[in-house]
Amino acid sequence: MWMNEGEIEQMLEFTRYEAPEFAPYARYLSDWMDVVNDNSDGWAYWKAGSGAAGKLMDALQALRDLATLRRRGAGRGRFQEVAGPDQVLRYEAWTDGADARRRAA
Repeated sequence: MWMNEGEIEQMLEFTRYEAPEFAPYARYLSDWMDVVNDNSDGWAYWKAGSGAAGKLMDALQALRDLATLRRRGAGRGRFQEVAGPDQVLRYEAWTDGADARRRAA
């Protein structure tokens, strides 16, 4: 799903505070948006430029959706409906590691 400039900025904040392991990917997306803006009619208008980041936008949005579901206490089945089993396993590994790091701190 395509993200506008405001949504990309929100994703930077989300990854900075809630998913720091994914912050480099959000930063890359933001940097790419800046390149597109500097060299075209703009992010919203040059579809090839923003479209090149389509899979990255989808992955970051799935991460945010999964984090939201987890905060709401949704079960594993609902995660799979949203993102599929492979993404669920990666997300669970990430959150388990983050939980362990918080407990150790």
